[in-house]
Amino acid sequence: VSPGWPELRVALAHALRDAGRLEQAVLAYDRALELKPDYAAAALERAALALELDQPGSAEARLVELLERRPTWADAHALLGRARLQLGDTAGAETALRAALELHPGFAAARADLGETLLRSGRAEEAEREFSHALELDPCLPRLRELVAWRDLLFPAQEGQTGSSAG
Repeated sequence: VSPGWPELRVALAHALRDAGRLEQAVLAYDRALELKPDYAAAALERAALALELDQPGSAEARLVELLERRPTWADAHALLGRARLQLGDTAGAETALRAALELHPGFAAARADLGETLLRSGRAEEAEREFSHALELDPCLPRLRELVAWRDLLFPAQEGQTGSSAG
């Protein structure tokens, strides 16, 4: 790989990540970002990898910096919401996820993550609305059924309420 081609470093990072060689993928992403600091897609993928490696603080810092340069990128706001949720900052997660949804209302994964955030905040009815909306947008969304089941365990339906439409 030519040292001057950050795109090839990112392609290498993808291959390493797919092969489960996550620490080497980190190095490849970092090298791409050294070569091209404004490479937004690489910065987003590096932040996602930090979350995968259970480094939500690193992901959050990277995403805040990225959003200073690209404030209208819904994917970055959504990933920031996931990082903050992993850090236990439900208020910050909700803010970031609502920003993502303001930019892209049909973003099913962000709706599901907002539902999880609301659920963790004890707001089961609001979570149900977000889960239902996410299910309408993408019936095959990973983890959605798991989140709805988790909601049902933590907050059983009140008398007269129906359970989830996803279950």
